[in-house]
Amino acid sequence: MTRIFVLMLLSVLALFFVPGQAMAQDSRAAIEARIKDRFSKLEAYRDQGKIGEVVTGLTEPVDPSVMSDATLKALVDAENADRTALFAVIAKEEGGKVNEVATAYARRLFELAKPQHYLKGKNGVWIKKADVGKR
Repeated sequence: MTRIFVLMLLSVLALFFVPGQAMAQDSRAAIEARIKDRFSKLEAYRDQGKIGEVVTGLTEPVDPSVMSDATLKALVDAENADRTALFAVIAKEEGGKVNEVATAYARRLFELAKPQHYLKGKNGVWIKKADVGKR
């Protein structure tokens, strides 16, 4: 009985740890390919004002209530997981810090954002790119 319990416990633990380890071992190219494949879907949500870019290098809902949309939530979660993994890979390759890579990534995304896209800076306030500098 104890042996069965231990095997079941190990099986359950494997469900939580194996996928994370597999993702952490993804190559930079594989991560970048997934981010590229997701781009047009995310861009549509950005164009609608549902999600925006954050100074941390991640993407977030402008209004948290939109995360009740399971498709959007899965998309945002997958994107942020891949971005986080990418930042770690780049930092390791370049001998830098993860937060520095994330900040540089965010800066580039802010530059590339369309005027109607929302951005969230260090102050934690969402603002449309078109309105940056007007306040």
